[in-house]
Amino acid sequence: RHVFALTESGSAFAWGCNLYGQTGRSSATATVPLTSTHTGSLSDKLVSKIYSFCGYGYGYSFAIDTTNGVHACGFNASGNLGTGSTTDVTNGWIQLSHTAEEIYAAVGATTHTTYLLSGGKLWGCGHNLGYQLGRNNTTNSSTFVAVSSDGTSGTQLQGVSSHPYRDWE
Repeated sequence: RHVFALTESGSAFAWGCNLYGQTGRSSATATVPLTSTHTGSLSDKLVSKIYSFCGYGYGYSFAIDTTNGVHACGFNASGNLGTGSTTDVTNGWIQLSHTAEEIYAAVGATTHTTYLLSGGKLWGCGHNLGYQLGRNNTTNSSTFVAVSSDGTSGTQLQGVSSHPYRDWE
């Protein structure tokens, strides 16, 4: 229910539903017209990628700037932004502590996110009541945890690859 456009020069624009601040605007509102999304931690940066997720009216987004900084905004009640808290990010983008140097792909749903790193390792955060984080428990995580090959925190699942058709870029 929200849309991003990324220009070749690295400017990002957003429009649509913004109830949770998922467009990166400086305040959450029901809808926003086409506007620049360079707010908060993205205010003086160029953007190289944007990942946007939504479902059931919730929405959240990740942006990667040209220096590999990872920024997030929007719905976070399940910890799906990986910020270490469950507070929604409704007043513009915030920069996360990890960098995007190795992020190959990101997938998300209403309340959880998974990163595929270039080395074939998976990391997830957020809602886990349906085992979405690859763990043999139903504990949510507000920080990124390794998806485990044995369902515990012991052995990280490795050697994962993505379909060669990468339409998210």
